[in-house]
Amino acid sequence: MNKKEKKSGFRLRSGNLIIPSDAGSYGYESVRDGHAHFRKKGRSEIHTGSMSEFSNDHLFSIIEGSSDHISALDPDYRFISFNSAYKKKFREFFGRDIHQGLCLLDLLRDFPDILQMSKANWDRVFKGEEFISTYSLEFNKTVMHMEAKFSPIRNSGNQVTGGTCIVRDVTRREKLQEELHQAHQLLEAKVVERTAELERVNDQLRREIEERAQAEKLLLLTKKRLMREKNIAEGIINSLPGIFYIFDKDGKLYKWNHNLEKITGYAADEIQGKSILRLFDVRDVASVKKAIRKTFSGSEVDVEASLVSKDGKKTPYYFTGTSIDYDGQQYMMGMALDITERKEAENAIRLYARKLKKLNVSKDKFFSIIAHDLRSPFTGLMGLSDLLVNEFDDLPNEKVRDYAGKINTSSKNVFRLLNNLLEWSRIQLNGTELKPEQINMHELVHSNCETLQDIFKAKNIDLKIEVEPSLELHADRNMLGSVLQNLISNSLKFSRNFGEIVIKAAVQNDQILVSITDTGVGMSKKMLERLFLLEKNISTKGTNNEQGSGMGLILCKEFIGKHGGEIWATSKEGKGSTFWFTLSRNRLTGQPTG
Repeated sequence: MNKKEKKSGFRLRSGNLIIPSDAGSYGYESVRDGHAHFRKKGRSEIHTGSMSEFSNDHLFSIIEGSSDHISALDPDYRFISFNSAYKKKFREFFGRDIHQGLCLLDLLRDFPDILQMSKANWDRVFKGEEFISTYSLEFNKTVMHMEAKFSPIRNSGNQVTGGTCIVRDVTRREKLQEELHQAHQLLEAKVVERTAELERVNDQLRREIEERAQAEKLLLLTKKRLMREKNIAEGIINSLPGIFYIFDKDGKLYKWNHNLEKITGYAADEIQGKSILRLFDVRDVASVKKAIRKTFSGSEVDVEASLVSKDGKKTPYYFTGTSIDYDGQQYMMGMALDITERKEAENAIRLYARKLKKLNVSKDKFFSIIAHDLRSPFTGLMGLSDLLVNEFDDLPNEKVRDYAGKINTSSKNVFRLLNNLLEWSRIQLNGTELKPEQINMHELVHSNCETLQDIFKAKNIDLKIEVEPSLELHADRNMLGSVLQNLISNSLKFSRNFGEIVIKAAVQNDQILVSITDTGVGMSKKMLERLFLLEKNISTKGTNNEQGSGMGLILCKEFIGKHGGEIWATSKEGKGSTFWFTLSRNRLTGQPTG
């Protein structure tokens, strides 16, 4: 054993050591440009990693309260995240504090045996393996039994970008199994002892058959002793944690403790002689039958399955069992422990993984827009402005006016795109507050069309508004205005010169149905299916090569959804498109959403 391992009071007893750790050679510096920066102690080297891909805020919101020791590493063995339980246990074992960016291998260099085993397991994770490892260790003269689950983290391209490790202290479970084993031995000993005693009693009865009175007295004493021992055995069984049971090869229950009745809701007379299989979820019956067959063939097995109570409630349990012989007949004896908390933790991890995947898709789209759709217009703006600055004196007024008009149009497009990006980002990261008020739909449509009248004139588009002046509703003015602005701009973008746009709004039952129809280029069926989907959205240039990002429709879907409405589109290639959305006329209450 390494000398430093001895000083720590910690050593590996058996199994694979799975305590993902970090090293103290890197220190957290700051967050800049959407990335976390780390500084190596004693040097000026900076390590950066994506803060969007693994969000500590999201991770801690789900698992910070867990008693399991949970951590996540990137392929360089550096910490992405961990919960308080893991940090506390790491300090207790190794005497070191950890934080994001520290390297596991550096922290474990004073523990070579542990370093080697931990690295081997993490290497398996980074190769895409998912597995569970159990091991025993001794810390400060106390033996602990641990179970660790390793899982890879993959990005949207199915590449491994890190891994997670969930370590659970199963010492109590092992202790319960040991207690169960001891209870088995105790019961077997009682059976053997009682069998021997009965044989002695029978011998004595045969020898003293002539002394009837004395034999009857001895029999009475024997019955009392049996009852007393039965009561003791039942007391032991009923004091055991979880469910205790004994049943025969046919699955008929022979003996059980009170917990079985309490958990299932069945009375003793409803359980006696009935098959234990009828207490399980139908989806687990096959695996339970298989485990029972193995047990009666001489193996000690365990299985996870859900018990179904009389009122239909399903509860997950961990079952163990072993075969015993009694009076020449074979029985199965075992225990079951409630694993609801463990299952809930596993489900929470899976839910977080799905949310993380969705966030990654959003992040990729956001950066794609910034890298291309937002930068490209600025390139044109800078080129035109350079021409004006460097050649202003030589350019005719008509050319200057043309360049200025292009700069003005491009600036408005960039502003609209930037505003959509900021609105969408605010929804995704912080949510947005719905602020409903009484709105006149006729006035709102006209005001949004007026802001776009230059484009209507430039393309000679005929505008028709069919909205009753008295039509009112309760909605968020800014959100609804943004929806109208984006949809009308979209129709203008894909309308040919001298086309037509018709805006309608009418009451249908308790809803207002709004439609914006153009006579533009239309869309294919494939393109219609990809509308409003962030991960599949692709920007298309307008009839006059107008630029766009596709973010406007995504924003419209978000805002209409927050009002409890729906948005969709119909279209025919070459003939135009119609965008529809519905809004509730019922009064909305302002509340944070997102």
